[in-house]
Order: sequence, then C-alpha cells, then structure tokens
Amino acid sequence: MYRKFLFLICLFCLCFSFRVCAEELYIGDNQNRTDYTAYMNVSMPENSTATAMLLFRAKNIELFGYGLSYYEVGFETDSKIVFRKYYTGYYTAHTVTLESVNIDNDGKSKTIAVDAVGNSFKIYLDDEIIIEYTDNGTYNSELKLIPVLLTGDVGYRVAGDAKITDYGSADYEKPGSHIESVTITDSNGNVIDDESYIPPEAELNYTIDYTEGYDGMSIVALEDGAENLLKADTEDISGNGRAGMIISPLNKRYFRLVEYAWDSTDGMKPLYAKGIAGEFNLKKINDFYNRKAISEKEEYTIDKERFMTASSTESVDITFSDGSSLLDAAGIVLSSAKESELHGVNCYRAVIRNKNTISLEKVYEGITTVLQETSIETISDGEEHNLKLHIYGSRIKVYYDDEKIIQYIVPDIFYLSGYPGTYKYGRGIEFGDMIFSD
Repeated sequence: MYRKFLFLICLFCLCFSFRVCAEELYIGDNQNRTDYTAYMNVSMPENSTATAMLLFRAKNIELFGYGLSYYEVGFETDSKIVFRKYYTGYYTAHTVTLESVNIDNDGKSKTIAVDAVGNSFKIYLDDEIIIEYTDNGTYNSELKLIPVLLTGDVGYRVAGDAKITDYGSADYEKPGSHIESVTITDSNGNVIDDESYIPPEAELNYTIDYTEGYDGMSIVALEDGAENLLKADTEDISGNGRAGMIISPLNKRYFRLVEYAWDSTDGMKPLYAKGIAGEFNLKKINDFYNRKAISEKEEYTIDKERFMTASSTESVDITFSDGSSLLDAAGIVLSSAKESELHGVNCYRAVIRNKNTISLEKVYEGITTVLQETSIETISDGEEHNLKLHIYGSRIKVYYDDEKIIQYIVPDIFYLSGYPGTYKYGRGIEFGDMIFSD
C-alpha cells in the first residue's frame, strides 16, 4: 500500500514537471479573487501550432492530493480559440473543453478578454464577443464532479512561437445607470413604494426620469430573482424621461423592474442590466414561501464542540407543538466554520416548511438559495418526525422518517464540512436529541 501511494505521488510530480518544462506557465498569488475582467494581448503567427492561453480563476491548491485548477481561453492553433476548464483533485487531472470558435488569423496582435462574473463568462476577441458560457458544474467520463471555479487569480501559459505581449485584469464593474428618479403607481394612481408586495397580474404604471446628460435608448423589463427576463417593454426612449405600463408576474415571488441596454441589430435583444428601477415582493431569492425577511428571527443552535467531516450524518426528531403556525419552520444544519461577520451562520440546511414541504437550502452571506424541494404529507401538531442530513463527498442526501427524499450534488466540494446544529423559525417547535455518525 505504501509503495502504491508513493508511486502515485511520484507520478503526479513527474507529470506536472513535464508540463512545466514543455511550456511557460504563470499564476498570480491572490487565490481569493472573485469577479473581474482579465485580458491578454497575443501574437500568433499564421499556420502556427503554438499555444497561448489566458488563465483566470486560477489557483494552485496547497492541499494534499490537489494541484492546479483554472479556466483558460486562447489560441490552440492559429485558427481556433478554445475555452477550457482544468482541474486536479485526488492526484487526477481533468480537462474539459467548454467551447471553441474557429477564426481567421492574419498574424497580427490580438486581444482576448473575459468578464468572469459568478459562474458566467463572456469572452471577447478584439472587443467582439465570441463566447458566452455559464458553468453549473461539469462531469468527466467517470461521472466525477468537476466543480465550478469561483475564486482564483489571473495568469497565462504559452508554448511554441506564440508571444504574449501583455496581460492583466481589473475588478469587474457593471455598466452604470442613468436613472435619476422613478415613480410607480397602481391602476388607481396610488404611489407604490419600493419593495412593496404586488399581487399577481397587477397593473403597474411607471415614470422614469434620467440624468440631464443622458439621451440614449434602452429596454425596460421585468426580471425574476434568478435574473431571468420575464417581459420587455420595447418602446423607445428619447430625451430625459420615460413612461410605460407593465403587468406583474403570475406568481407572488420577488421580481424587479430593470433598465436594460439593448442590441438594435438583434430584434431589441437585451444585453445587460444598466439599472434597477424598482424591486417588489421583498426577497431577492427563490423563496417559495413569500415571507418577509426573517433573518433577525431565525434561531440556530450550533454544536461547535463537534466538527463534522465531509462524510457524516446528523439527525434530529422534530415536533410542531399545538397551535404552531404554518410560517413556523424547523430543520437540521451543517454550518461552515467560516461565519459571515455581518450575517452570521453560513450553512447547508434541510428545513420543514409550511408543515408540508422539505427543502434543501444553502445560506451564504445572508442570502438563502433553495437548492431542491419536495412535498410531504401534511404534518399534524404533536406528531414527531425524524429529519436526517447525510453528507458524503460532494453529495448531500436528506431523509425524512428514514426515507430518502432529496439527493443533491454540490459544485463546491470544499464547503461540505463544519459544525452540526438545528434551525428554527417560530415558537411552536420542539427538538429531540441529535444523533451523529461518521
């Protein structure tokens, strides 16, 4: 066993040394960077078979069994630009080609740039967009998860007769808004306050005033909490004002009124959000319960004396007492060791809500995201039920009364260890003893 282990280490070092010797590779040392715009200026001779790649979200993970990880985009040959993801874990390297574009190369210097924002990427060649890609996690042939790379610095790798003459980056800045003031009224002319509750299919009339220096054109659109476009008002803007009418979405979830820049050559297609004119129905997340922000009333009980690894199970018995409200919620938690200074607990949690649903949720920096949800038979007051959270590698499983009801694969495998605990919102909840197993 020892010899096999030593062989794996030597093989990994040999492969890495060969790669470095065959090319020039550099990665910056700020591995915690998130959103930015990166670029490189490169010269690729005609008919060349060289390689010149701009690296971003790049890091050398100094953790036993892991190595380099990055996205890269650039010339694979003189006539093809390739966008890839490279990831090493458990002594195994994975390379996934995400997109490729054939181009005409005249041998002159070109600029490749990328906007890396969250898990979405826009790639430009000489200021013209050539690739748009959203990475939700990818798999190799053995169905092993290759996570989304959300942090890392900028770098490059080059081999052959290609030349990188300059590269760098700047923090990503969304284009600014020209909105100076907004007035929104209902069908009776009553003024609607920002963040108000709006019922489905309600008529909203808006007036937008712009700064004096703005005489442009854009689209006013509705957008949901996941930034999906719901409806666009395609009337032109001219001068310093704009008025129109929209109908609120069919559901009761969060939505907002957004000013979009638009592409006049592509059927008024929205390009990017320039400014937010109004937000409604409170929460900016996929909150299926339409509750007001309740973070100040949420209660966590975290056992910081017990650290759970990425292969563990915790369970607890939950009872909704007589007279408990449908708004009462209770669940089991795996809390990150790194709490938010402003928002407190970061965690994954399995939560019973409305007494008839169980949802797997991620809480990070005060934002709650519902990852998966399933219905259960309505719970009566006084009934005791068991809720179990099982973590194995990058997989989360939720059990309700010993029946598996949710299975989810998490893209960020470094987040799945921490402290166990319970969560509740409301007073009508009782917990039994927690049970742990590794």
